[in-house]
Amino acid sequence: MKKTEIRGRQLTKRLVTLHENGGETSELKAPRVSLRQLSALKKEALEVIRAAGIELEIYLDKSPHGSMLRDAVINLHQHPDDSITGLAARIYEHAAHVQSYREVAAFDQALDLMAELGRLVTIFDAYQKASTDASKAGKKGRAGKTSKSDQIKQLAAKYIQDGREQRFMAGTIAVKIGVTPHYVRQVLKEA
Repeated sequence: MKKTEIRGRQLTKRLVTLHENGGETSELKAPRVSLRQLSALKKEALEVIRAAGIELEIYLDKSPHGSMLRDAVINLHQHPDDSITGLAARIYEHAAHVQSYREVAAFDQALDLMAELGRLVTIFDAYQKASTDASKAGKKGRAGKTSKSDQIKQLAAKYIQDGREQRFMAGTIAVKIGVTPHYVRQVLKEA
């Protein structure tokens, strides 16, 4: 059997998929998280959020179960819910809720949340591995490489010079460079 590997944004928010070398795609069942892991997961999630420059105490004092923290990270600080920081906030909230449900003996709710928590942790681990791999690749040498935002600007200038309509540029550039059309529009708006 082939050994497969999960890589970064190949995972969606709704379904965790495993992309094999043979071109086959199959669903990966997310493991349930052990009850012994909850404290470690919460601690790791808080470290990631703190590293993003977000003050935790403000939100955790008012809402120790993490809902206010998740809302602040995703909505106030504008970290998408499928980014590493957004996932960390969701993981903290789920882990805190599982602990609360255990304390009041609501095991059915705790088990449901643990399955969701397992899915989030799987995605979080894949994103962390992908970002670690990317940073290692960046350290090997970026001489002669152009950043994605510079590539976007160069292609946009070329397309404008060729007389192409701007409303179709974002999608075309996104496909060529391997980013989302939203990211292309954002880079072009800032330029």
